Amino acid sequence: MDIRDFCYAERFTDENYALFSEEELAEIEVLSAEETSGIWYSYCDKKELTRSLFVIKIVSHTLPILTVDCGWGDEKGEDDTRQLLKRTLREHLDGKINICYDSETALRVPVWLFCKRWSDFCYAYDYYVLLDLGERALLYYDEDMMYFLEKRKGIKNLILSDVGAKIALNEIDSFEKYIGLTLPDDYKHFIMETNGGVSVDKLVFGYNSVITLRVTVSRFRQLFSFGNGKDENDVRNIYESLVKNRQIPSYLIPVGDDMEENVICISLEKDDFGTMYYCNLNKKDKETGLCIANRIAESFMGFIRALTVETE
Repeated sequence: MDIRDFCYAERFTDENYALFSEEELAEIEVLSAEETSGIWYSYCDKKELTRSLFVIKIVSHTLPILTVDCGWGDEKGEDDTRQLLKRTLREHLDGKINICYDSETALRVPVWLFCKRWSDFCYAYDYYVLLDLGERALLYYDEDMMYFLEKRKGIKNLILSDVGAKIALNEIDSFEKYIGLTLPDDYKHFIMETNGGVSVDKLVFGYNSVITLRVTVSRFRQLFSFGNGKDENDVRNIYESLVKNRQIPSYLIPVGDDMEENVICISLEKDDFGTMYYCNLNKKDKETGLCIANRIAESFMGFIRALTVETE
C-alpha cells in the first residue's frame, strides 16, 4: 500500500497537518494487517490495549516510564521529547521502528525519522500507539505519557499433562446434538488434537471484570476433556451440573478452569458466538441468579494465544 492510501495519510501529506518531503515519504512502509498482528500480540495479550494486562501495570505504577509529559502541541515540549528520544534510542538510530496504531494498522519507518517527526506519527488524540523496536517497545499512552514495554513472556506451545484419550469428530457431534448447539471450529480442532489436560507451566490470563470494571488476572489450571461421561473433568458432566444448578446459562460451555476452580466458558449465543468468558462460581448476578460472566477473549484460540507465563 502506498503511504498516500494509508488511513492516517493526512498526517504526512496534508498542509493542514504536516507535509513530509518526498524523500521522507519514500522511507515510510505500510505494514500488512497480518504482520502488524504478529508484532502487536508479541507485546499485548488483547486486541484492545486498554483491556490488556498493561493496564494493571499502568494503574499500579509498575510500568517503567520514559516521560510523563511529551509536550505534544507545545514547540519546546515537543523538542525536549525529540531530544529525549534521540538519547534513548541512540543505539537504534540506524534501524527501523514499527508504529502500531492498533492490532491491524502499522507503519515501519527509520528510527531517525520517527525521532525527528514523532509528533506527526503520534497525535494527542491517539489513546495509545505501540512503538516496536524489535526486542522492546515504547508505549505512547493517554495523550502525553511514554512507557517502556517488554515483550510478553508468552507460550510457544501450551504443554498439558493428564491429557484425555484421543477423540473422533463423531464424539463431538454427539455432544453438539445433545446441547442442540454447534461448537466453534477452532475449539473442535484443538480438542481433537489435544483432549484437555492440566497446564504444566504457570500461566495467567486477563479478563475484564464487570464488577471492578478493570482488567483482572487469574491463574489458568486446565482444559476439560471429552470422555466417557464418568470423568469429573468431562465437559458434558461439568456442563450438566452447572446448568442444572443454575450457575451458567445453557449457551455457555465450560472448557476449562482456573486455580480457584472457576470456569472458563465458550459462548454459543448467536450474537456472541465463540467469545470466551470467565465465570466466577462464587459471584452471582442479582437479577438472573447466574454466575457473573467476565469477557476474556474473542475466540478460543485467542484465549490460548493470550495465556502468559506468570512472573514472580
